[in-house]
Amino acid sequence: MKLFSKRNIIIVVIILAGAGYGFYRYRQTNQPVSYDTVKVMRGNLAQTVEATGKIQSANDLEMRFETAGILGDVRVKENDQVIAGQILASLRAAQLNAAVAQA
Repeated sequence: MKLFSKRNIIIVVIILAGAGYGFYRYRQTNQPVSYDTVKVMRGNLAQTVEATGKIQSANDLEMRFETAGILGDVRVKENDQVIAGQILASLRAAQLNAAVAQA
């Protein structure tokens, strides 16, 4: 086996290049941290937030009926105030009456 063969020289060059890159990265990460200081002044603070996503209301409710059917009457509009026990909507009675008569 020859000491200065082409293969051995390529391996040594690759090892030296890797060691040099590692030393460069080591020196780069050990730089001292620099801080910028400024004099404090009183003033207005403005901050903007940009985001994308879906907005959901904490007060959203889903209406569910005990039986399936077609919505017949809606007695309130959006943003109307309601009280507990108030009827908000009802189903069409024709289908329900037919089902009772058939039973």
